[in-house]
Amino acid sequence: MQRLDVKGGARPPQKRHLGSDDPKLTEELKHYHDFVEDGRVCMSVIVDPELLKCVMNEMVEEAGVRLYLHSWAGRALVDGGRGDPRGRGAAPPSGHEEGPEEVGRAGSMVA
Repeated sequence: MQRLDVKGGARPPQKRHLGSDDPKLTEELKHYHDFVEDGRVCMSVIVDPELLKCVMNEMVEEAGVRLYLHSWAGRALVDGGRGDPRGRGAAPPSGHEEGPEEVGRAGSMVA
């Protein structure tokens, strides 16, 4: 949430309002999803789903994951004798088969 908050994509209630049962405040905040429960202001966060996707994408890339967006996994390529995976056939949404890719050390697909 911190990364999302920095980008302006998260909106929690103000910390000073948490736990308050002030009728004027709860009336104002009840229109926000889950900000008021049982007559008290509680911790809940409204997120911008598009910014959330961007932040999650950044985190995945920082973890070293190689993304293949807009691709479809076609078939697994296995070693005939032992059945060990050695790659995969990939196809973009147009359906054309691309060449095989090798399997990385940790089993992840790399180009």
